[in-house]
Amino acid sequence: MENVERGSIKHVRVLEQIPRSWSARKSWGDDHEGTTHAHSAVANGSLSVKVQLGIVPVEEDGSACFYVPANRAIYFQALDANFRAIQTERTYVNYRPGEQRACVGCHETQREAPTLVNPITPTAMKRKPSVLQPQPNNPEPELTFDYDRQIQPIWDARCVRCHNGETDSPAPDLRGTPQGVYSVSYWNLVNMGATDKELLGNRVYRNEDAASAGIEFIPPYQTGTLSSPLGAWLFGETSLKNANKSAQEELEILIERHRDANVSLDNDELTTLANWLDVNAPYHPSYFGRLHEKFQTRLDYRPEISPDEARSRTLPERIDQLYKQADTSK
Repeated sequence: MENVERGSIKHVRVLEQIPRSWSARKSWGDDHEGTTHAHSAVANGSLSVKVQLGIVPVEEDGSACFYVPANRAIYFQALDANFRAIQTERTYVNYRPGEQRACVGCHETQREAPTLVNPITPTAMKRKPSVLQPQPNNPEPELTFDYDRQIQPIWDARCVRCHNGETDSPAPDLRGTPQGVYSVSYWNLVNMGATDKELLGNRVYRNEDAASAGIEFIPPYQTGTLSSPLGAWLFGETSLKNANKSAQEELEILIERHRDANVSLDNDELTTLANWLDVNAPYHPSYFGRLHEKFQTRLDYRPEISPDEARSRTLPERIDQLYKQADTSK
């Protein structure tokens, strides 16, 4: 947490990584993007489904104590007051029922371990553990990430009046028209983010790449909303921490081009977008359902998914019924 001002961390976000089971099809007829993009991919540049389990408070001394579900692959994000991830844990932890763990023991070396002479009890250890709570943008602690139902409505309400794909409209086109397995707006945003401008933040350091790319320390503010020119502009900020020159220039361009546009998002919209950027800008909420635009008329096309359905190791019964109804209604 170098260069993070003490007191900046206000919450811990708990997320669950959902493994791809055998029921998550890599290929399914022609329901995929191109020849190499697997049907089971949930986004362009993000392979794995994530379910948010909730947030807990961080005390003034930086301590936190809370319950997490057992038998889940979970990881944590340290959040600022605006629910933006300052730092993300890149490895996953599994807890057995009744198990207790502390961060001390992993996040230091033997030479740096805290002394046991006259120890100070962290504030969070003087109370009962916190129970996972929802973020302000969500009525329940658990949350799946669904671009069509959560992010596109924000563009529709705030941006599409100008970014509508017409001849004289500014780029990017932010309409939600399905395109392949995603949409026009999503393709445009991720393609702009794939350059060194990093519109959606630094998406290179993905959790699923940690092992293959080699483990390396990533400083705070390096991924997610706080590395995104789009995120910074929407939150009314004029600079990025740890940003490359191109990303900072992109932020300045966004500010200048929207100086008279009167674009203003409410707190729930900002939290929703920050949450989405922090988990690497996914599109689909699960591995299940028909995805390609050619299947729009089917009942099983991009179904709404609950957290329990998203983490299912087999095809959820409700989604299976949609499959069967869709096939019967041909």
